[in-house]
This record gives sequence, C-alpha cells and structure tokens, in this order.
Amino acid sequence: MIEVTMPVLGLTMEQGTVVAWLKDVGDQVKEGEALFLVETDKATSEAPSPGSGTLVSVFAGEGETVAVGTIIALIAETAEEFAPKTRAELAPETATEAPRTAVPQKSQSMEQTTFDPARPTVAEGAPPSSPGRHTVFASPRARRRARELGIDVKAVPYQGPRILEHHVLAVSEVRPLTRVRRLIAERMTLSATTIPQVTYRQRCDVTELMETRKSLRSEAARRQVSLPLDLFVARAVCLALPDFPELNSEWVEGLGIRQHPEVHLAVAVDVETVGLLTPVIRNAGSLDFWQTAEELERLVTGAKAKKLGPDDFAGATFTLTSLAVTGVESFDPLVVPPQVAILGVGSPTATPAHGQDQLVRRRFLSLSLTTDHRVLDGTPSARFLNRICNLLERPSALL
Repeated sequence: MIEVTMPVLGLTMEQGTVVAWLKDVGDQVKEGEALFLVETDKATSEAPSPGSGTLVSVFAGEGETVAVGTIIALIAETAEEFAPKTRAELAPETATEAPRTAVPQKSQSMEQTTFDPARPTVAEGAPPSSPGRHTVFASPRARRRARELGIDVKAVPYQGPRILEHHVLAVSEVRPLTRVRRLIAERMTLSATTIPQVTYRQRCDVTELMETRKSLRSEAARRQVSLPLDLFVARAVCLALPDFPELNSEWVEGLGIRQHPEVHLAVAVDVETVGLLTPVIRNAGSLDFWQTAEELERLVTGAKAKKLGPDDFAGATFTLTSLAVTGVESFDPLVVPPQVAILGVGSPTATPAHGQDQLVRRRFLSLSLTTDHRVLDGTPSARFLNRICNLLERPSALL
C-alpha cells in the first residue's frame, strides 16, 4: 500500500483542508498525477499522487481539515495487494458508520471510505439507502451539523460514498465558508475592531501614463506580459517606500514598530469561486519595471489558475488593492494586520480640466491610502500619497 499524506506545501503550513478529490475510490492513478485539491490559509493547490495504482481508501472527506503528515488515503499498487485487505479487514456494508482501518496518525474525526466493487454508488439526489435497511454513511461532522440544525441525516441527498457536512448545509440553505473566506472574515474583523484607521484620498492626472502604456504594448507582447494599471501603481509604490520606511513596517503588539528592510508587495487578486487572494511580489524594490511586470503576470495568472503555493502569499509588508477594472472610482480599503498601510486604486475617469485657457479632456485616477494611526500620523501619510501621484504623473520615472 502507498500512503497518501497531507503534503507540506509551504514553510509555514501546519494543516490543510481537502477541497475536492480529483479521483474516485476505485480509480486508477499515476504517480505525479493530480489526486486532490488542498486548501491552506494561503492558497488552493493540486496535490500529486505519490505513486501509481488503485485508489482504494479515503480517510479525509471533502471539507475536512487535517494536520500535515496525516495519512488521508491509500493506493494499492497491485490487485493482489488489495484483494486480501478487502476481504479480511473491511467491516460489513450494513454498518451505520463507514468502516475504519487502523492507520497511523489518522485523525479521530475522520471516517474511511474504501473501494468495494460490490457496493452500489449513490446518485446525486438519490436517498442514501433503501427504506428497509436505514444504512447511512456520514462523516462525524455531517452528523453533528445535522443534529445542530434539526435535520434527519437519513433524508439528506448526496453524491459519493458518504454524506459530508456540505451536503447537510445544502439542505439547510446555509452556504459553508471556504477556508479563504473564513480567513478573510477573521482578518478584516481584526482590522476593523483593533486598528484606528484613517483614509487619505488624492486624484492623480494619469493622461500621460495612459499614453505611455499604449506605447509599451508591443514590447509587452514580445515579453508575453500584460500592462494593467496596477503594474504602474505597484512600480510607484516600490519606488516611493524606501523614502517612507514607516509605511513599510508592522505593528508589534506590546513591543512597538518593526520596520522592514525589503519591500514585499502584496497585490490583491479576485479569484472566482475562491475570493480575494493576495500573492506577494518578493523583494519588489529591487526589481525593474519589466521584472515587476513579469512577476505580477506570474502571480495573477497563477492565483486565478490556483497554481500558486503558500510561499507565494507569505511575508507581505505593504498591500495594493485595485478596483480599476470595475468602474468604481474610489473606496476605503482596510489595513491588513500586522501591516500598517494599504493603497486602494479606483477606476480612471475622463474629466474636463483647464489647460492653456481652455477646457481639455484629461484622465484622473483616484487613490485611497489607509494607514494605522498608531504608527502613522496625517503628514507622512499625505506626503507618501503625494509622492505616488508625482510618480504616476511622470511615467518616465517608472520605467
């Protein structure tokens, strides 16, 4: 038997949540082939199979969280290896809980799902068992949630080998929180309730910047990168932060303020079905314009494809969040603790402006800088925002 364990996908990872199994029990798998999706507090990633054979046992259902190194499935390399195990070790199908197999490090809160060719599969929407037998295969979390909500677990429709918590919640019309959404909720609640925040707003004339952006398209196509407005703002932030080190710092509760020698810029990316992710451009202050463009392209593309690892989301010292493509002109972002500042980027708008005694059409961009007032007073915050605008209004300085 080949043991499938919860992998370590980052230096800070301690546990992971099984989002979905990409193979069903009984399927053939190949070594290195994506076996399941695992979600950490940083990202959702594909976990490869450690070997080739038949997936015969699954111990962690979708939605269950386990520590790294925990055995969550078994793969039989040969049919001969699997046959005696099914006959000698598996409990009868009529058990009220899925049979358990003694597996080292297996969580007490998990149940085993095991391949049995004789067991019929349950179609979506079908009752879990025949009326006469009342056989129900359900995870402990599903049973506990059903009791809390007053739902008869036998009446819950489901697909797969057993009833999981999300099947119960679907019946109750409660949408379960993903790990990412739960983390966002925790962080933003902490931010709103513990940090005294002030937002400063300024409009920048980006007419020349938009023209410069057009002139760079051919080079960008050659390098296979895009030129979002966020790229130019990110570049301005990285050029300005060395002169304002207090904005590239963090609040250390009970101790003081820690300033970071390097700029690690987090850029918010909205990922469909997942939520807002913030991959980090590491050592962003040491990159030139095109290096920044290439790294931003890698991170945004990887986040949307769910291909990034936890280390791609670690260590941010400043965050950039943008609604430039939505039409929203301005908004007040919340500081991401323990950082002390975040810059919000609105959508550029065409506005009449005075120029040489006549009205001319100019493009203006609204920026919103939110800072932790425990660390930053109004003047340094305003000066930093002024510097960002000055750089954006002189696009040659960004290249």
